[in-house]
Amino acid sequence: MKTIFSITLIAVLALLVHLYLPYWWLISIVAFLISFAFGENTWKAFVTGFFGIFFLWFTLTAMNSINNDFVLVNRMSNLLPLKNVILTMLATATIGGLVGGFSSLSGYYLKTMND
Repeated sequence: MKTIFSITLIAVLALLVHLYLPYWWLISIVAFLISFAFGENTWKAFVTGFFGIFFLWFTLTAMNSINNDFVLVNRMSNLLPLKNVILTMLATATIGGLVGGFSSLSGYYLKTMND
């Protein structure tokens, strides 16, 4: 239950930070702080950071793509070797998820450094 709460909290706070501040990398600070506060173990810390940001970025990519008839995603998929809109959206979300996962893991490691 704490894992689902952490995933939701990371996604919501990262969305709020994204709406009010122009820097994409601030999602890593959000994941770092949530894992520092609520991290249980290394595996759960990585998973909560990964899926929190993964779901957020996939949702934001899908919403923006629906609003502009998938123009940007189609152009990006033509540039990349993926050649598929859904795979391009999943690749984008995976990159964000890895940033969130590793920063969340770093927050947990800082929390347990003196244990």
